[in-house]
Amino acid sequence: MSTIGERFKEARKNLGLSRRELGEKLGVNLDVISNIELERLKNPQQKEPLFKLFCKECGINYLWLMEGVGKPISEFPKTILDDLASAYKLSSEAKELVKRFINMPEEKREVITELFTPIKKDED
Repeated sequence: MSTIGERFKEARKNLGLSRRELGEKLGVNLDVISNIELERLKNPQQKEPLFKLFCKECGINYLWLMEGVGKPISEFPKTILDDLASAYKLSSEAKELVKRFINMPEEKREVITELFTPIKKDED
Protein backbone atom coordinates (compact mmCIF):
# COMPACT_ATOMS: atom_id res chain seq x y z
CA MET A 1 0.00 0.00 0.00
CA SER A 2 1.42 3.37 -0.99
CA THR A 3 1.55 6.43 1.26
CA ILE A 4 0.21 9.95 0.73
CA GLY A 5 3.73 11.13 -0.03
CA GLU A 6 4.29 8.41 -2.62
CA ARG A 7 0.96 9.15 -4.31
CA PHE A 8 1.68 12.89 -4.21
CA LYS A 9 5.04 12.31 -5.89
CA GLU A 10 3.51 9.95 -8.47
CA ALA A 11 0.87 12.53 -9.37
CA ARG A 12 3.42 15.33 -9.62
CA LYS A 13 5.65 13.27 -11.91
CA ASN A 14 2.68 12.24 -14.07
CA LEU A 15 1.88 15.94 -14.46
CA GLY A 16 5.43 16.51 -15.66
CA LEU A 17 6.17 19.05 -12.93
CA SER A 18 9.34 19.45 -10.91
CA ARG A 19 9.05 19.98 -7.16
CA ARG A 20 9.91 23.64 -7.69
CA GLU A 21 7.28 24.08 -10.43
CA LEU A 22 4.58 22.44 -8.32
CA GLY A 23 5.56 24.54 -5.32
CA GLU A 24 5.22 27.70 -7.41
CA LYS A 25 1.83 26.56 -8.71
CA LEU A 26 0.60 25.94 -5.15
CA GLY A 27 2.26 28.97 -3.58
CA VAL A 28 4.70 27.07 -1.36
CA ASN A 29 8.45 26.57 -1.49
CA LEU A 30 10.34 23.54 -2.70
CA ASP A 31 10.96 22.30 0.86
CA VAL A 32 7.23 21.84 1.51
CA ILE A 33 6.86 19.63 -1.56
CA SER A 34 10.01 17.68 -0.63
CA ASN A 35 8.80 17.14 2.94
CA ILE A 36 5.47 15.77 1.69
CA GLU A 37 7.06 13.41 -0.81
CA LEU A 38 9.76 12.20 1.57
CA GLU A 39 7.24 11.52 4.36
CA ARG A 40 8.76 14.08 6.71
CA LEU A 41 5.37 15.23 7.99
CA LYS A 42 4.48 14.02 11.47
CA ASN A 43 0.81 14.73 10.79
CA PRO A 44 0.01 14.82 7.05
CA GLN A 45 -3.54 15.99 7.83
CA GLN A 46 -2.04 19.38 8.77
CA LYS A 47 -1.42 19.87 5.04
CA GLU A 48 -5.01 19.01 4.11
CA PRO A 49 -5.75 22.48 2.65
CA LEU A 50 -2.63 22.17 0.49
CA PHE A 51 -3.64 18.66 -0.61
CA LYS A 52 -7.10 19.94 -1.57
CA LEU A 53 -5.56 22.80 -3.54
CA PHE A 54 -3.21 20.37 -5.28
CA CYS A 55 -6.14 18.16 -6.26
CA LYS A 56 -8.26 21.05 -7.47
CA GLU A 57 -5.48 22.79 -9.41
CA CYS A 58 -4.13 19.62 -11.00
CA GLY A 59 -7.26 17.47 -11.44
CA ILE A 60 -6.20 14.82 -8.94
CA ASN A 61 -8.74 12.61 -7.18
CA TYR A 62 -8.64 13.69 -3.51
CA LEU A 63 -9.78 10.32 -2.18
CA TRP A 64 -7.05 8.60 -4.19
CA LEU A 65 -4.40 10.99 -2.85
CA MET A 66 -5.45 10.67 0.79
CA GLU A 67 -6.48 7.01 0.95
CA GLY A 68 -5.37 5.33 -2.27
CA VAL A 69 -8.98 4.68 -3.31
CA GLY A 70 -10.11 5.06 -6.91
CA LYS A 71 -8.20 6.46 -9.85
CA PRO A 72 -5.59 9.23 -9.63
CA ILE A 73 -7.20 11.61 -12.13
CA SER A 74 -10.42 13.38 -11.25
CA GLU A 75 -12.80 15.81 -12.83
CA PHE A 76 -12.70 18.48 -10.16
CA PRO A 77 -15.00 21.51 -10.16
CA LYS A 78 -13.24 24.35 -11.93
CA THR A 79 -15.23 27.32 -10.61
CA ILE A 80 -16.96 28.46 -7.44
CA LEU A 81 -20.24 27.99 -9.30
CA ASP A 82 -19.29 24.35 -9.99
CA ASP A 83 -18.58 23.91 -6.27
CA LEU A 84 -21.96 25.44 -5.34
CA ALA A 85 -23.82 23.39 -7.93
CA SER A 86 -22.25 20.24 -6.54
CA ALA A 87 -22.80 21.16 -2.88
CA TYR A 88 -26.46 22.09 -3.41
CA LYS A 89 -27.16 19.42 -6.03
CA LEU A 90 -28.27 21.98 -8.60
CA SER A 91 -29.51 20.74 -11.95
CA SER A 92 -27.76 22.08 -15.02
CA GLU A 93 -30.77 24.36 -15.59
CA ALA A 94 -30.58 25.78 -12.06
CA LYS A 95 -26.83 26.27 -12.41
CA GLU A 96 -27.41 28.16 -15.67
CA LEU A 97 -29.99 30.40 -13.95
CA VAL A 98 -27.51 31.26 -11.20
CA LYS A 99 -24.85 31.96 -13.81
CA ARG A 100 -27.18 34.27 -15.75
CA PHE A 101 -28.19 36.05 -12.54
CA ILE A 102 -24.57 36.63 -11.58
CA ASN A 103 -23.74 38.02 -15.01
CA MET A 104 -26.71 40.43 -15.11
CA PRO A 105 -26.20 44.14 -14.63
CA GLU A 106 -26.80 45.12 -11.00
CA GLU A 107 -30.07 46.93 -11.73
CA LYS A 108 -31.56 43.80 -13.31
CA ARG A 109 -30.42 41.68 -10.36
CA GLU A 110 -32.22 44.09 -8.04
CA VAL A 111 -35.47 43.59 -10.02
CA ILE A 112 -35.13 39.79 -9.74
CA THR A 113 -34.33 40.06 -6.03
CA GLU A 114 -37.51 42.12 -5.50
CA LEU A 115 -39.53 39.37 -7.17
CA PHE A 116 -38.27 36.87 -4.60
CA THR A 117 -38.77 39.11 -1.55
CA PRO A 118 -42.38 37.85 -0.90
CA ILE A 119 -41.13 34.25 -1.01
CA LYS A 120 -38.44 35.01 1.54
CA LYS A 121 -40.97 36.64 3.89
CA ASP A 122 -43.22 33.55 3.67
CA GLU A 123 -40.32 31.33 4.78
CA ASP A 124 -39.52 33.45 7.87
